[in-house]
Amino acid sequence: MRGHAITGALLLLAGLLAIPAAPAANASAATTPFQRGTKYEAESATIVQGRVEKARRGYTGEGYVNGSNQTGSYVEWSVTAETAGPAKILIRYANTSGRSGRADIAVNGQTIAEDQRFPGTRWWRFWRTVSFRTTLNPGANTIRITSASRRGNPHLDYLEVRSLTTPPTETPPPSETPPPSETPPSETPPSETPPSETPPSETPPPSETPPPTECPTVTPPAETPPGETPPVESESPSLLSSPPAETPPAETPPAETPPAETPPAETPPAETPPVETPPSETPPAETPVPPGECPPPGEDTEIPTAPGQPVCGDFGPTELSMDWPVSTDNVEVTGYDIFDGGTMIAQATAPPVLIVGLTPATTYQLTILARDAAGNVSDSSPSVECATTEAEDTEPPSAPAALAQANVTATTVDLTWQASTGEPTAYLVRDAEENVLATVPGDATGATVSGLTCATPYTVHLVAEDAAGNTSEPSGTQEFTTAACAAKPGVPQEAATLSEGWTIPWDVAWSPTGDWALVTQRDDFKIYKVTAEGQRTEVGAVPETVTTDGEGGLMGIAIPPAWNGGTDRDVYVMHTAAEGNRVARMSFDGTALADYRTVLTGIRKNRFHNGGRIRFGPDGFLYVTTGDAQQPTLAQDPASLNGKILRVTRDGAAAPGNPSGTPVYSLGHRNPQGLAWDSAGRLWASELGNNAADELNLIEAGKNYGWPTCEGACETEGMTNPKKTWTPDTASPSGMAIVGDTIYLAAMRGQRLWRIPLNGTEAGEASAYFQGVHGRLRAVEKVPDADALWLGTTNGQADRLLQVRLG
Repeated sequence: MRGHAITGALLLLAGLLAIPAAPAANASAATTPFQRGTKYEAESATIVQGRVEKARRGYTGEGYVNGSNQTGSYVEWSVTAETAGPAKILIRYANTSGRSGRADIAVNGQTIAEDQRFPGTRWWRFWRTVSFRTTLNPGANTIRITSASRRGNPHLDYLEVRSLTTPPTETPPPSETPPPSETPPSETPPSETPPSETPPSETPPPSETPPPTECPTVTPPAETPPGETPPVESESPSLLSSPPAETPPAETPPAETPPAETPPAETPPAETPPVETPPSETPPAETPVPPGECPPPGEDTEIPTAPGQPVCGDFGPTELSMDWPVSTDNVEVTGYDIFDGGTMIAQATAPPVLIVGLTPATTYQLTILARDAAGNVSDSSPSVECATTEAEDTEPPSAPAALAQANVTATTVDLTWQASTGEPTAYLVRDAEENVLATVPGDATGATVSGLTCATPYTVHLVAEDAAGNTSEPSGTQEFTTAACAAKPGVPQEAATLSEGWTIPWDVAWSPTGDWALVTQRDDFKIYKVTAEGQRTEVGAVPETVTTDGEGGLMGIAIPPAWNGGTDRDVYVMHTAAEGNRVARMSFDGTALADYRTVLTGIRKNRFHNGGRIRFGPDGFLYVTTGDAQQPTLAQDPASLNGKILRVTRDGAAAPGNPSGTPVYSLGHRNPQGLAWDSAGRLWASELGNNAADELNLIEAGKNYGWPTCEGACETEGMTNPKKTWTPDTASPSGMAIVGDTIYLAAMRGQRLWRIPLNGTEAGEASAYFQGVHGRLRAVEKVPDADALWLGTTNGQADRLLQVRLG
């Protein structure tokens, strides 16, 4: 099941809040115009068993509501609807990472969502928005959120109501001035107004500057899953909290056209100058769209130019502003997506923008992508490193006291302590080298720490962290030694260094003979031959490979089962090239690589989300993982090779039996990484989520795995649920191997090896090993004819290949 059903769909808009760096409207009113809807602040609602607070940051209005920690506490808004009909409701809230509030949502006394989960937002200062659709009565309505657990409701900031009924187009008299609360279409942020919901613009008086032409919007496939009406919105990680500043007359968008009552001949051409795209950025075959006209439906495929070099300013403990040279497009750029590494954290309609809800004293690696109304997304901007300042609140919590241990096993220990004062938001369990072994919610006084290494001595302590990022003095220490490594088959034992001197070894492919493997190194595009004893020899570099200064470069490698070094010398690689990501093959005689040939192209690249794993399946065909290239809509586009798992022949053609007759085997993937088959020939894949859920999926031909409509589990018709999910801070999975129907999954951000036993088509309880011991893990492959694994670290320097014996 993908959660509880709601009228329409309930989607988590997970991420940080981006607002234009311009003067904000007065937020103290009970209700204010909010893009195309009306915002109702929580502090102006009816509050039962709760109070208005201002202790946290990032809220709007005069405060937020902190409900009592008991079942039945609620907040109820009185909402006025001009007409009856469908409406979209957005609820902005905050939680901690380990706390998922549950509530019943009722409209006009009728429960439309029972025991609905509000997932954690990591810290109380991080705000997220959930949305759902309902039907409102004309005039007065009530919307109530009632706590369904003793934890109480999450912190509630506001509720926003948007009518989904398209109003009739009205032409005001020439002497009238449109009400100031109305927002011109050019000011409507795309993250707040999905293309399918854009209302018709009003026709202004002839004396006013005409609005831009409203072109028919091409709705991305991701927002219209099969069998759903109206379309489900994709999980966009952030919202704009206030309208951007008005566009000055000198910046009139190129698509503007005079109103119908003004004869075209009377409009001087100079009043609507087109934006000229440099010839180097516009292929000769493209015909620009004339000002005031729209491209034919479904034919706008030209991507915007990449944004220019971003710059940061206005640094604060939890916020910073960004500005950048804008992108151009053949029609119009409608918005920008802001990424920290490969995670989208904010969206904006135009620069500059203020990003809030950040962590004090933290460095962010930021890039920007532009998008247009047709869903086309640009290449990435150059990156910029920006750091928030120290917190204004510099007083840390008190040190945790009375740390005690119990129940030490081979991989776990139970810890208890006395709570710190000073409102801690988290406790960090650290070892003697200050590696973080576990992060525990701030309201806890005990935890089971897992992922420890068997037969290993530990000295651990605890520190408390508050909302401002201040860290307490350490608690006292506890010393213990984990139990002996179990002799149980398949349990990871100690990890021994097999080979040193690597820099991001990305993938491992064993030869059919089992006495050596080929290992790719991402950033220098080289391939090495490594013997079973760990002896390393460079055998060549892959031509035409380029970096993306992110996750691109030389990635996956696969050796066909028929390779013999004589009559069959083909080896296959996936790498980033000038035009995109490619699958290529080279000839390898056991000593050196030669004879580079392209096999498969047409896979879009970007700085992040390039996929990259390739494996030959039991059926003899080559399987390829592709990322969405930071363009979520591509994952749902059956005509695109991005956001997919592909299945092709050795020549790159669509394999016989593929569901659509194309290379696409499954779709709806964000950034799939690991591929492996169980004893019954079933394909399993690991996948990187955005900031809510990483996934382990059982892959079946033709199935849709949900992105961007779903991140993790949801209840959307036509989408396939993952078999296992993790939060990105405990996983960020990459390579995987299956040994004896047990999955071994390498975690990068989680810095551990996950072991997941399989029971047919179901995944059992996951257990972690080597947490924090070897840093980030990416590659994992079984050693032929041995109960052992090879692991590759991916720390960017002093990386190693490790050999892990399985008990």
